Amino acid sequence: MLHHLPEELRTRALSEMWRVLRPGGRLLIGEFRPPANHLGNHLIEALTGPAMANNPLHLLEPMVADAGFAGIGSGDLYPWIRYVTASKPGVGA
Repeated sequence: MLHHLPEELRTRALSEMWRVLRPGGRLLIGEFRPPANHLGNHLIEALTGPAMANNPLHLLEPMVADAGFAGIGSGDLYPWIRYVTASKPGVGA
């Protein structure tokens, strides 16, 4: 859902996720991957708007880290999904 938020609110949303997650809790973010070619990008943008066609996936992991999460991992479910996993450090960690 992060791609639906204006860029200036994405950091705030991740901070809120960190706030409400219990210590030791896990985070999973799945975001749509924009098509790699111009025609696919044009088609997705025409159908869904610019949020999907211009989804900056390379910023996900740094934003999750900046929000305070640890143990960050990521991967791909081709062709459409990029995911990031992380955890909120436990008490005393």
